[in-house]
Amino acid sequence: MKIKYTENLIPKMTSNTTPIGKCKASTTYGTTWEAWKAFNDTCVDGDDCWATTNKNSWLSYEFLEPIIINKYSICPRNSGDFNTASPKNWSFEGSNNGLDWGKLDTRKDITNWQLMRNNEFIFNNNIPYKIYKINIFDNNGGYYLCIGKLCMMSKITYNKYLLKQNSNYYSIDNNYMDLGTINNDEELYNVIDEYGYDDLSILTKELNNKKVPTKLENDYYKYFDIDLNDIKDNINLIEENDKKYIEYGCNNYKISDKIKEINNAKFEILMKEY
Repeated sequence: MKIKYTENLIPKMTSNTTPIGKCKASTTYGTTWEAWKAFNDTCVDGDDCWATTNKNSWLSYEFLEPIIINKYSICPRNSGDFNTASPKNWSFEGSNNGLDWGKLDTRKDITNWQLMRNNEFIFNNNIPYKIYKINIFDNNGGYYLCIGKLCMMSKITYNKYLLKQNSNYYSIDNNYMDLGTINNDEELYNVIDEYGYDDLSILTKELNNKKVPTKLENDYYKYFDIDLNDIKDNINLIEENDKKYIEYGCNNYKISDKIKEINNAKFEILMKEY
């Protein structure tokens, strides 16, 4: 499943300290191009940016509380020198006291800047930091070093579940579908990736449709068994999260009632965190 990220976690700044947090830079070209201009979520014109003539400079934002950041994006200055003024070599770092910094991401020879386009950078991190900064070592040859917009995002974490009754595993994705037995941990992880569902509350909800996933075998799609007597009103091929399903209307049911029919209603919950 494709990894998802939050929207920009930095508010639209109107000064270095408002509405919340703190914007800082090691140097600026003047009051028109202060640090907060890179955090106001706009790139209206050539003045709507952080700018300096020092090619070796840093730009930072301090959150109110430590937070885990896994992704950041940079939009170049909205001006004719957008490419030459943009960072070329830098590190992205985190700190909780402004003195001790952990290096989270390093980039070299980044020259593929486009006007009004965000370049996105993803890295692994599981440590919450209060302050994040981009520590720039050089730009792409221009007189100024500029950043039009700097955004920071977190990876969205979630769980996926399967149920187990007796020796068989079951999907709960708008159905209670028998997936059979699983022989080892690797196979179990793959099955949870493919057929796990992210909301346990579905077990007690009253449902009026069922979804049947597909399996790709020998270059064609194969579906799990469908009972024609179970279909009511409509049946369609749908696609969600890059996966194909057969979805059809049916009489009202609860997955919890299906669970009660097996193993005296006893079951196990298998969970994988993403």
